[in-house]
This record gives sequence, structure tokens and C-alpha cells, in this order.
Amino acid sequence: MTTVLRATDSAEFLGLVPSLAGFTPRRSIVLLPFQRSRAHGAMRIDLPHDGVDLDDYVDTAIALLSQVSGTDAVAVVVYTDETPQHTPDGIVLPSSVVVDELLGLATDLGLRIVDALCVTPEGWASYLHDDPVLRAMDEIPAPAPVPGIADVSGDQDSGNRTAARRPRREGASRPRAARTIRPARP
Repeated sequence: MTTVLRATDSAEFLGLVPSLAGFTPRRSIVLLPFQRSRAHGAMRIDLPHDGVDLDDYVDTAIALLSQVSGTDAVAVVVYTDETPQHTPDGIVLPSSVVVDELLGLATDLGLRIVDALCVTPEGWASYLHDDPVLRAMDEIPAPAPVPGIADVSGDQDSGNRTAARRPRREGASRPRAARTIRPARP
């Protein structure tokens, strides 16, 4: 059975992300692969820390996204504990450089950009606007209930572990499964 969740604007879309991920992300970038107008899940990665090679980070993130068959578009949502920088010219959203690089590579690869949003302790805004406006958190509806997904109010460290587990195949051995998912080395 396919469950269809609908969003008519960015605030409603943000209300759906925890349901798609199975938890409420924190200190994360969530990439949502789209096929036409439908999101096909959510991929959460840690925000890059100081010293991370940004090109490698972005290349890896987009490579993971492109593994989802049929992906022709992407939405990006940053969940951060940082607050936006307030300048005389407006606000600068946290992780703007990372998001610009992600969107640039996605566009270069022919992916359409559905949305790019930032959720901070002060509110939420869009990276796609030249002059982002911080909107109130209470504009984001509570996560939509999805059949088969437990409570999504916990973050990635306390979320529903059973939602992310793969079913175990009869007769599959752990060492063989580990070899299967280990990345290939150049």
C-alpha cells in the first residue's frame, strides 16, 4: 500500500519531513529524492563539521541521492541549532554555503530543485529566496501520522529503530550482509 501525503506550501512540507524520515531530524541535512511530484523517502546526513572537505561532502551526498532509482528532483532541509546571522542587509541562514554547493551540483546533474529550507531555533526560512524571511515555528503543522510509522517526535538518536531496520532474509549471514553494504574502494 502506498501512502500519499500532501503539502501545499513549504510549512506543510516541513510538517511532513519527520513522517518521511521516521523521526524529527536535528543537526542534520535531509535530502528528499523526488520522482516527478512525489518524494520517495528521506535521507538524513550529519551537518558537516569543521575540517570536512566540502567538495567530498557534497559529492557523497548527491551520489547517495542519485542511488534512488528514477530521481529527477530533490528537496533539501537543514535542521540546525545555529541561529541565523542578522546583518544590515537581512539574514544569512546557517549552512548557506553547503546548501548552495548541494543545489549547484544537483542542478549541474539535471535534477530539479523542489525546495531548500532551513529550520533553526528562531524559526524557518527558504534558501531559495534572495532575502530570506524567518517564519514562526508554529506555522509548521505537527508531523502527519503515517500507517506503519511510530511516533516521530524523537530525533535520529532516539527515533523508532524498527522503522529503519531491514527485514532479515532467511539464511542470510551477517558477514555476507556486511560485505554487501560495505562501500567499494577505488
